[in-house]
Amino acid sequence: MKNIFFKGLAFLLVVGLSIGCNKEPIDNVTQEAKEGGLIEVQTQLHVYKKGDAAKDFNTGVLVFQSDINTTKVHIYKQFFTASGKSSNIELLKSVDIDNKSNASIIEFSAKYEQLAEGLKVDGADMNTANDDNLVVGDFWVLSYKTETSQGNTFLNKATTKVGVSGRLAGVYNVARGWYIHPSTAPGLAGNYAGNVKVIESVSDGLYRITAIGPWSTSGALFFTADETNFTITVPKEVDGKKQKVWGDKDEVATCQDNATELAHVTCTNTFTYEDDQKDVIKISYGYIRTSGTREFDEILIKQ
Repeated sequence: MKNIFFKGLAFLLVVGLSIGCNKEPIDNVTQEAKEGGLIEVQTQLHVYKKGDAAKDFNTGVLVFQSDINTTKVHIYKQFFTASGKSSNIELLKSVDIDNKSNASIIEFSAKYEQLAEGLKVDGADMNTANDDNLVVGDFWVLSYKTETSQGNTFLNKATTKVGVSGRLAGVYNVARGWYIHPSTAPGLAGNYAGNVKVIESVSDGLYRITAIGPWSTSGALFFTADETNFTITVPKEVDGKKQKVWGDKDEVATCQDNATELAHVTCTNTFTYEDDQKDVIKISYGYIRTSGTREFDEILIKQ
């Protein structure tokens, strides 16, 4: 009984430490974290634009220490094409952990040549000399394995994505986050301003927000950005299928197709490119249930 109590206490301490370091806790716990090797990935997304081959992409990783030390972090890389093909997995680099008594942040950098080196797609080497063959929607995934003083290695659940992207891809602060439930309309059921959202490029002009409203587990929202008039459209269908969320259950409501379902949001749906690169997106959408449509109105500012 005493053993169960102390195991439970240890678990709560680990969870409490993770929550204390994030506004929005993310499941970054490694496999068998109770045995050591606990890290947290600080940089989840890099926006790579064609022509960035000489740019250093700097990534931070927070390393926690316990009675069992984390002694090394191995970073692996894999490339995925927009058409769905993938490369082999290769070691990018290994970082020795000098501070074995306290939590510390390690940082590493990589250029295009280092990301491409040693990777093959369809049996052909990636071109390390230039990035001419990259297209929007291609991406690398960096994964992390930790090594402990007991000689064990653990794969971290969180990764870093290096996405070949359009300009609107990136990490955004939520300046307006209105959630309107049928039971509270026209008033708010929730305000998630202050949250952070990630937007990824899928292909030219097509983007994906990796969270619906305040929930990161609800699915993704696809939208298109028109560069001629700086408008955003949430399409009713993507690749011939209706957009749905919550495990492909709830149909997405859009301003152009479901105006009566989105009566309490602005439906502004525009974006602006700012000189300081802190671009602004205004977007309204919802999802439809038999009990009524859940509505969302957001203003997102790029970090």
